[in-house]
Amino acid sequence: MAASEGGAIFLKAINCEGEYKDKQFVARLMKEPIADVGAQNVVQVITDNTPVCKAAGSLVEAQHTHIFWTPCVVHTLNLALKNICAAKNIHQNEVNYDLLSWITKVGDDAIFIRDFIMNHAMREDDVSKAERVKEIILNDEWWDQVDYIVSFTTPIYEMFRIMDTDRPTLHLVHEMWDEMIEKVYSNEWLSEVSNRPPPHKDVEISEKK
Repeated sequence: MAASEGGAIFLKAINCEGEYKDKQFVARLMKEPIADVGAQNVVQVITDNTPVCKAAGSLVEAQHTHIFWTPCVVHTLNLALKNICAAKNIHQNEVNYDLLSWITKVGDDAIFIRDFIMNHAMREDDVSKAERVKEIILNDEWWDQVDYIVSFTTPIYEMFRIMDTDRPTLHLVHEMWDEMIEKVYSNEWLSEVSNRPPPHKDVEISEKK
């Protein structure tokens, strides 16, 4: 797919079944459409940020010095959310898992409740699962955890929505990224102390400006 100020256009699809997808193979897939449309008309190649795509992007940059490889912002954010919400219990990830494993459990509980509501047979026949759903939704601590998760994932999701489009958005990335981080830290700062007013409503801060 190619995108420009005029919009996005589908170029072609390639069946890679049975192919060894190393950096040379992926780089060739990138270079062929560049040659088709003319290297002078290309300024950027965007893929997901897997190591093989990054290596292939480097090969393209070496051949066409004016073309830049960039990892997909949406894919990067998606991986970040997965690392937070589905932390893996492996040796290299012990610290993060200890800190974040409760988020995975809350997510599993939410999926369980959704499936229970959508599955009519389960609601009618499985009393034990009905009791489990009742226990979860009446647990105030569980809802506090949900609120906390929503508070820091909402800015990420909002950036998802804006970036996941055919329109050029690279020029928005840096500013939106800073705004997203600021929103997360602002929410964290406000939640540290109950009834803490935001800075623009704080009389003491306003008087010192």
